[in-house]
Amino acid sequence: MEDRHEIMVHIIEAFKRHRFKKQDAQEYLDWIKLFLNHFKDENPKSLTTESVKTFLRYLCDEKGLMPSRQKQAYLAVNFFYNQVLRRSLWSSVKFDDNETDFVAGLNDTIPPPALPDTESPQWTQSLQEPFRLIAQIMFQCGMKLEEITNLRIEDVELERRQLRIRDAFGEFSEIEISTTLYQPLALQVKKALNAHQQDTRQGSVYFRNPNPLKHNQLTENPRWYFLFPGTLQFNLHTQKRVREPISINFIERAFSQARGDQSARVTPIKRYSTGSTI
Repeated sequence: MEDRHEIMVHIIEAFKRHRFKKQDAQEYLDWIKLFLNHFKDENPKSLTTESVKTFLRYLCDEKGLMPSRQKQAYLAVNFFYNQVLRRSLWSSVKFDDNETDFVAGLNDTIPPPALPDTESPQWTQSLQEPFRLIAQIMFQCGMKLEEITNLRIEDVELERRQLRIRDAFGEFSEIEISTTLYQPLALQVKKALNAHQQDTRQGSVYFRNPNPLKHNQLTENPRWYFLFPGTLQFNLHTQKRVREPISINFIERAFSQARGDQSARVTPIKRYSTGSTI
């Protein structure tokens, strides 16, 4: 597959195999071409994870692309190696809010260890559920809010005492569930299952597929129901009832209010509920 034309043929076949939309396929193809042209004098099969990191640093330092665009480039290159060259180039790249942090995160391959409960700030104790549990996971496990809101029921393995963290590339790592998190997580799993049962009693309900290559697809798989379900909406395009994860803005508002409670009295935030129906 050293011939570029042959490579392009295999890429198109991979797009068709995974039922890519034309726009998504064109975007992936543009990134893959840019990547191959960046190493035009080298055989793609000889390129390693370090080559991908070099390419992403090039996009950051010389092209000045934002982390969201770098993320798209990585997804495309990762797809190329996994589905076309049949090789794995996965690494736990972290996309932060600025380019410097993004590049520094390229070397982070081990998830942060679970921290003792004393690491959680005092203001988190005034939070109502599920905000308190979300804050505990964030501070004890080092997870971002986006990672927490994307947690699914199947990601909590109580028997193994493991919490699965999905990344943007379809891979995942595992963190040990601490003693202080075990009971709250077990209770939240029950609440999520009850919410799913309530949804299904009222009719079919869908939610986003956690597989990044199928991010435009909806699923009914109960194992992929959100651990922290949010609002229930009606999708006019698909004519389906879709359950969203809890809003990050809603969480941040609760956190902001809890921090304010340390120095001033504020109006209590409305208790979170998954009872929204269509």
